[in-house]
Amino acid sequence: MRQLEILYATFIVILCLLVEYWVVKSNDSILFSFSIIILCMILKIGYIITQSFKSIIGIVKKGTAYHQYLLYVSFIAIIITASYGSDFFALQLLAPDSFDGMEGITNEFEVFFKMFYLSLLLFTNLGVADISPASTYSEILVMSEGIIAFVSLIFMLSDFTSLRESFSKKDENLIIEDGSNI
Repeated sequence: MRQLEILYATFIVILCLLVEYWVVKSNDSILFSFSIIILCMILKIGYIITQSFKSIIGIVKKGTAYHQYLLYVSFIAIIITASYGSDFFALQLLAPDSFDGMEGITNEFEVFFKMFYLSLLLFTNLGVADISPASTYSEILVMSEGIIAFVSLIFMLSDFTSLRESFSKKDENLIIEDGSNI
């Protein structure tokens, strides 16, 4: 299991949340603050996705038990959800009209909870729409989570045995006729 990678990804999500929060609270420029939110999102998701796919390939090739595979991908799904929830939170603090369904909610903890809730709904494709994007900025973030969630869920829910067979066939194809590896 890749506990250290999960710890690194969690640390990156928390660090970016703190950076986003600080930028939003200390800067009046919506464009600059949104650029920081997007930059943090790209860095977080880029790191999480690349490391996750490398780890999943390693887990599958190594013959890890299926329950350990499921546990790992569950942690990754939680980290991605928390990552986007923090981005939505920063955007909602920056521009309180970014999401419909948030009227009258001013407590930062409640805003964070609602944004995590929205991210969880988006990632799991439940389709409940009591909170929805109301600005171009929020639509960009929601679309990016939709794409990441779709790709991640397909890869995570694919048949574990088929993945294992696919990677073992790829390794067999790399063996030259005399038996040496390329």
